Amino acid sequence: MEQWVIVNLQGEYLKKVINSLSEEYTTDLSQALKFGSKRAAQKECDVFEGVRQIS
Repeated sequence: MEQWVIVNLQGEYLKKVINSLSEEYTTDLSQALKFGSKRAAQKECDVFEGVRQIS
């Protein structure tokens, strides 16, 4: 099964945060918000973010 994450310009991963209005980033892949497809990840990206396949 493939997994995708969202990364910012600094290469940090978008962090999975419950009930937060602001986006947080982490360098720890285990805390990153993961998506099951490239399309799902791209839907959540803004202009300063990109997607990266991790598996």
